[in-house]
Amino acid sequence: MGVAVSAHNPSRPSHADISASQLLAALPDPAVVLDARGHVAWANDAWTTLQGGVGEPSRVVGSGASYADLCAGAVEAPGSDGAVLRDGVAQVLDGTRHRFELTYAMTTAGEQRWYLLRVCALPPSCGGALVTHTDVTSYKELELQLAHQASVDPLTGLPNRTRFARELARALDPHQPRGHVGVVYIDLDRFKPVNDTHGHDIGDAVLQTVARRLHAVCRPTDSVARLGGDEFALAVPGVDQTQLDALCGRIERAVAAPLHVRSLRLRLTASVGGHLARTGDSWEAVLRSADERMYVLKRQRRRWRSR
Repeated sequence: MGVAVSAHNPSRPSHADISASQLLAALPDPAVVLDARGHVAWANDAWTTLQGGVGEPSRVVGSGASYADLCAGAVEAPGSDGAVLRDGVAQVLDGTRHRFELTYAMTTAGEQRWYLLRVCALPPSCGGALVTHTDVTSYKELELQLAHQASVDPLTGLPNRTRFARELARALDPHQPRGHVGVVYIDLDRFKPVNDTHGHDIGDAVLQTVARRLHAVCRPTDSVARLGGDEFALAVPGVDQTQLDALCGRIERAVAAPLHVRSLRLRLTASVGGHLARTGDSWEAVLRSADERMYVLKRQRRRWRSR
């Protein structure tokens, strides 16, 4: 298959005899040409190297192997199982769409890399498609890093309010089989005087210590977050009221234990409100209920202290 390239300067050698395979071979990105059945008809050296990196050096290009079968086992797009890739390639080949793109993860030589897959239909006169694979690992890692930073409290390393809302909504998904979800709202009592008396550095250290203590009383399946200021929250799937009440008690005791920050020995208490929700409930409503329960307990404690 040849491709004509016009020469604007007649004194230079003609490029009219450059073949399509020579042009594609010069591409730095792995590239393959598929026939109308979706089988590999040609591939460049970069594709051969990529295939070898995933442990498939015996799959010789041009052997007529199904492209979708070659890639499906390597694609690690969560939940896709290669189905998205297969459907996209098939739609380009049957003319349903002219172009298909997919960003996917693949492990090569023991290292996870991210690729942007592009499938473009070839002219109807020859049929098939051109597939290129562009390494976008550096961009994807930056994207994941920024997404992580946007969802994490920088002081404590806990999920922030935005991420906690997502995690709580996921725990309350009506398709979850666990039935009940405990939601705990925690507010530190008289935390402001710590900042005012000892400075914000000490206050930050206290918040970090409280975060570690909350992690210590949680199960791996629980979500703990800093909502802002001196407020924290937990989502606890698969518990009953007795278990939730016991957890609230453990949290109160964990926070009340003496805190040793630098040369200081501090004591804090926390108001802890728990609400037992059902899957299918609104995350906004259940978090508000836990917050209201926490404030009821805080007001009761203030009245008791004022006596």
